[in-house]
Amino acid sequence: MLDYFKVKGNSMLPALKDGQYVLIKNCKNYELGEIVIINSPTNGYLIKRISSIYGNSIRVKGDNLKLESSACDQNYSLKEIYGKVISVI
Repeated sequence: MLDYFKVKGNSMLPALKDGQYVLIKNCKNYELGEIVIINSPTNGYLIKRISSIYGNSIRVKGDNLKLESSACDQNYSLKEIYGKVISVI
């Protein structure tokens, strides 16, 4: 399945800019460093980079070192990943 999302905010600078659109692909396997969309019950849709994988959960981070996000201070289930970014469109 392919889908697209609009980037909102500057947490993923310089890789992704506010207002850009990204193409998303749902996958079964994810790797460290990939940029993913997470559908979190508490935070909604997030676009972040996978920083660690522990069994069936991941932790994420933003690329912009000038910003911090409480969304990065928690574990997410692999089931919460909507898909990974495969292209900027």
